[in-house]
Amino acid sequence: MIKRSFVFWYGFDVKLVEGGEIGDMEADALVAPIDQFGIQCYGCLDGVIKSFAQEQYHAQVRRPKAYCHAETRIAVRKNPHKGKFRDVIFVIDNLNGGTHDMVVAMLAAANAARYAKIAMLAFRTGRALGNGVQDDYVKSSRDTQRALSRFEMICSHPSIKELTIIVRVDKDSVERDAYNTIQADLQGNHHWEGS
Repeated sequence: MIKRSFVFWYGFDVKLVEGGEIGDMEADALVAPIDQFGIQCYGCLDGVIKSFAQEQYHAQVRRPKAYCHAETRIAVRKNPHKGKFRDVIFVIDNLNGGTHDMVVAMLAAANAARYAKIAMLAFRTGRALGNGVQDDYVKSSRDTQRALSRFEMICSHPSIKELTIIVRVDKDSVERDAYNTIQADLQGNHHWEGS
């Protein structure tokens, strides 16, 4: 269930959502950070994607040779499924590189594929990486904001109309802090509306 949301303008709508399930978001593509061999997603996304589509997306990106950090691969829907998303943009996260390059690469891939609506879980907000590295959300949030600003400068007519960023907040104070940090960073000098 969505608890609150804010919309920011970065040349397209960036909707920050607290709560909600990514598999229920209507989107041309979901964004999924995945390990360098294309085997496992971060942030519980494996379960979400496979519950709707089994292996059809993961099978398109799995390989024995490692991908580079921030490399992207688009897996297209080949068979009907019950999810509200069509394709998946996998972006490689080797956990050593920053999220700035991942966000820029994901936006460029989405734009090249002419997607209008994309949805993602906020990168590295604690749940995505497990215990012990949850404080990374501050840097990740700043990197995400910088990447959106950079993309806005270099792409004057994006096909993207809406990016939904979901932060799942249950009773986890770290995730609530992550949401508030991302909201403040995105707000910056950009027009926004809250609900």
